[in-house]
Amino acid sequence: YREYQADVSRFTFVFPNKRAGVFFQRYLSQLLDEALFSPEVLSISECFSSVSKRQPADRLSNLFRLYDVYRSVGGSGEGFDSFVFWGEMLLSDFDEIDKYLIDARQLFTNITDLKQIDEVFDTLTPRQKEAIKEFWNNFIPVTEGRPKTDYITTWKILYPVYKRFQAGLAAENLATEGMMCRELAENLKSGQHIPEWDEKQFVFVGFNALNACERELFNALKKEGKADFYFDYEAAELRDADNLASQFYEENIRQFPSNFPLAQETPQNPEREMELIAVPSEIGQAKEIYSILNGLFPNNNKEIDPINTAVVLADENLLIPLLHSLPAQIEQVNVTMGFPLKSTPASGLLEYVLELQRRARVSGGKVSFYYKNVLNILNHQYISLCCGGEAKAIEERTVKNNRIYVEAEEFSRNSLLASVFTLQTNALDFLSYLTDMIRQLQAALQNSGKKDEHLLTLDFLYQYYVTLNRMQDVLKKRREEIPATIDTMARLIRQALAGISLPFEGEPLAGLQIMGVLETRCLDFENLVIPSFNEGIFPKRSVQNSFIPYTLRRCFGLPVANFQDAISAYHFYRLIHRAKRIFLLYDSRADGMKTGEVSRFMHQLHYHYGVDFKRRNLSFDVGFENRSALQVAKTPEIMKKLERFTIEGEKAAAFSASSLNTYIDCPLKFYLTQMERIEESDEVIETVEGSMFGTLFHAVMENLYQPYTGKTVESGDIKQLVEHPLKIDAEIARAFAVEFFRKKDGSPVALEGNNLLIARVIRKYVRQMLKIDMEYAPFTCVASELPCSGRLPVFGGRMQVNLKGFIDRIDEKDSMLRILDYKTGSGKPEFKSIAGMFEHNNENRPKYEFQIFLYALLYKRMTGAASVLPGISFLRNVFKSDYTAQLRYKPEPRVSEPVDDFNPFEEAFVESLTACLEEIFDPDIPFVQTEKASLCTYCPYTSICGR
Repeated sequence: YREYQADVSRFTFVFPNKRAGVFFQRYLSQLLDEALFSPEVLSISECFSSVSKRQPADRLSNLFRLYDVYRSVGGSGEGFDSFVFWGEMLLSDFDEIDKYLIDARQLFTNITDLKQIDEVFDTLTPRQKEAIKEFWNNFIPVTEGRPKTDYITTWKILYPVYKRFQAGLAAENLATEGMMCRELAENLKSGQHIPEWDEKQFVFVGFNALNACERELFNALKKEGKADFYFDYEAAELRDADNLASQFYEENIRQFPSNFPLAQETPQNPEREMELIAVPSEIGQAKEIYSILNGLFPNNNKEIDPINTAVVLADENLLIPLLHSLPAQIEQVNVTMGFPLKSTPASGLLEYVLELQRRARVSGGKVSFYYKNVLNILNHQYISLCCGGEAKAIEERTVKNNRIYVEAEEFSRNSLLASVFTLQTNALDFLSYLTDMIRQLQAALQNSGKKDEHLLTLDFLYQYYVTLNRMQDVLKKRREEIPATIDTMARLIRQALAGISLPFEGEPLAGLQIMGVLETRCLDFENLVIPSFNEGIFPKRSVQNSFIPYTLRRCFGLPVANFQDAISAYHFYRLIHRAKRIFLLYDSRADGMKTGEVSRFMHQLHYHYGVDFKRRNLSFDVGFENRSALQVAKTPEIMKKLERFTIEGEKAAAFSASSLNTYIDCPLKFYLTQMERIEESDEVIETVEGSMFGTLFHAVMENLYQPYTGKTVESGDIKQLVEHPLKIDAEIARAFAVEFFRKKDGSPVALEGNNLLIARVIRKYVRQMLKIDMEYAPFTCVASELPCSGRLPVFGGRMQVNLKGFIDRIDEKDSMLRILDYKTGSGKPEFKSIAGMFEHNNENRPKYEFQIFLYALLYKRMTGAASVLPGISFLRNVFKSDYTAQLRYKPEPRVSEPVDDFNPFEEAFVESLTACLEEIFDPDIPFVQTEKASLCTYCPYTSICGR
């Protein structure tokens, strides 16, 4: 502007990206005394495409075109599914070949003989010839096998595939970005006239690593005197031959000099402050940025313009946590980086839907869906927003009725849910199904009355809809090539969405700047905050998917790993050169694949350039203190809650054997379950576990003996059941229907898979139990699953405590009543002492014996029976030769007495039980956490007590 004044409007300024052009126009406007027309501002990609006669081809269409060419040239019957991955790789390789003006025929040739190379390619440099020979000589001797054969076969056809693919695009007047660049570069090289540029003068600003097409463009325009060039190599590090950042400096300055010298700056900002902050957390970095910004922009100073501050994110996953961590006083924020569509909640819903369709099934003409997939979708935030009430009701019914598969009819009352839970079998129809689902979600959110609250959600859905709709248009033209399975279509959708980012809209010239590394090109800031300053993230560890091996890439001038490292180094050292305050944050955790290592740039600055850092290590005190066991004092409110266990009537409650066992094991758990009534949340039981196995066994035995209640059971009666097991199978099916599938009417449910195997195991145990009963017969079947209850006086009769229980089985033989408790595990029905049954902090306490003794006490007092014989049947012992259900009293290791009657133990048991109940009701004894941590292994309340 100093040289040309108003004539600056006739220049065309070309920048690496559009963002730099916007800031350029701002800085130019600040120089003006009067208005003038803005000069043309282009990005480098717009510079190439602006003179192309071809239209850009979308990547999905290109993938199908390449597949057609590949099948045609190679004669392969390979399915599209297996082609997709490396088809994407080839598209990237072809694009690079064009941008770097590589002769594809020379590259894709399998020649090992150097003389033959000389005859065929006289234009290759000696280095290229040697590299080709080295590669193929090293590759060919590999042991013959399919991978090697497939690779060579494919390599041989890559050149004709490349040529025919490009010809197909040209016939449709289409082109890839690389083709557009190559066409212009070759036209310029051959001296072809570009009429669109007749009146233009170009100024190229801020470039560094040029590909071959860009270099050809610069050279051609320089020869015509139509171009000027300005590079940013002011930082000493960018001119240091020992620094990768200077890799392109000498060549660029020599080949493309500037018409007007720029004023020299000081070698380094003398006021620059750098701080290196170690944070042992990814999210913790976002929270630390909040503190940094608070310091830079105090609440009481509204005049500081945050536009001179940038947060540069090398890891895009920190964007959302950062946006939630900005200080309130920063009112304007400009996000110049995109947010990946794959990281949105919409992507999560899509994954749930894909899994829903994959695990759907059809049985008896009815469609049903796996419950986990159903619950995932019902609890997704979008579905909850649009149909929360109905979704919650379906979830409750699913859990209540233990539905492992939920029928599609269940969702018919809500149009959105009905559209989601529709079986899809055709891959192309699947896209229509997804777009219809997204349309309904959008309509529901827009009509919710809270549209303004869901603008970001609506934008996510819109971008998904546009992408899927475009896919649908492309695939409709190629029905014959569409994969038959939805799984393949799902992979195709994921690939189509993988490279899409959502641009944030904002005022680019106001507010705090949040940007990616590439967006910082040509821009400078006073304050820089760079999180994720870890090795492998900044610079990014580059793993390039390419069909072209490293040796050939290097010798033909295609980008390799150190090329990307040089670009990253240039961006970093250029960015920090003019900044006054720089905050570098890195994740210091060494966990899994994370090494906690700071970026190599920090070591270069410190050791090579002698830069001093202010260092800080943030730490989080997460140590566990040695605290005493938790306890809850018995306040008047808690004592009030205990009263319901002592009253009579409808509001009365009673202690069961299991609740008393809970108290003895852990009084704190007893408090949570009995006083606060905190229950485990109901869940769908997918497989029959220990407790459910016992429930099913109990139900089968109860129902088998139900017809004999009050009657004498002879061996012949039981033999009939054993030898004709149809009755047993019917009762097992009924038990599954009622207990497992929770069908009140007991209507049979077809058992399959794991449940069928469990049913057979139950039948095995039932038949063995019946065989034992055959030997025990004759006996009288008194009752099964009998409820029993009673009140026990405590504190010298001043209070009565309610007790209850369910006795699995009562029978009578030889005038002796026997109560029997079935236990699904294994064990020995023995105990050392009555006192041992009530011992706290004892994981080997005889809790089953305590339970059967309590039942014996309650039954005696309820019926007035003179004597009762308690017994425990451990089911895993029923196949042992020494099986017995009879309890044994074993006070000493060598003393073992059979328990033939409860009476000798009743007094001691009542005494200990009374003491236990009095302890529960003693206001001076708190509910204390158990000291035995092993008792907490399977406790569902550990998240509450912190054990």
